[in-house]
Amino acid sequence: MTHSGRRMFFALWPDPALSAVIERQLRNMQPSGRWVPASKRHLTLHFLGNMSDSERDCMLAAATAIQVNGFSILFDHFRFVKRSSMLWLCSESTPPELVNLVDKLGNALATCGIAVETRRFTPHITLVRKCAKPRMMDSTPMPVWCVNGFSLVESIARQGGFHYEITRHWDLGIQKT
Repeated sequence: MTHSGRRMFFALWPDPALSAVIERQLRNMQPSGRWVPASKRHLTLHFLGNMSDSERDCMLAAATAIQVNGFSILFDHFRFVKRSSMLWLCSESTPPELVNLVDKLGNALATCGIAVETRRFTPHITLVRKCAKPRMMDSTPMPVWCVNGFSLVESIARQGGFHYEITRHWDLGIQKT
């Protein structure tokens, strides 16, 4: 991986129904720390780091060839991650289509000569950073998230933080029922 260039990652963005429930639950819980703005909440599939234009172009071509059906995921609990002081929204079970998408993207990364994360994939949405353990966790049921696409995103440094810009979005195949 290069040490300059574009800072990028593959991700899924929650749909409006899930985003609204997340926001409501956070307001009910009132966790301390730095809340991730709703527009930046996502599920990272692969963090790529800094990519050159040629690496990005390779990833764009490789991702275009990926064929995976859409899928549903239920985020069913909050998790306080003590080692990193974060509050996550997690799923008890990972749909096989999500694992398939992550694996296919990992293979595409390897084909492009880009290092692949070796830690086990844990689907989650980061909600709060620099968080103290919340006194209560909201247990309001979440809506099922029907995932129908994934994106390659560039993280651009700006005054006051990072801005996420979708470089390209790919639709997934028809979701099986």
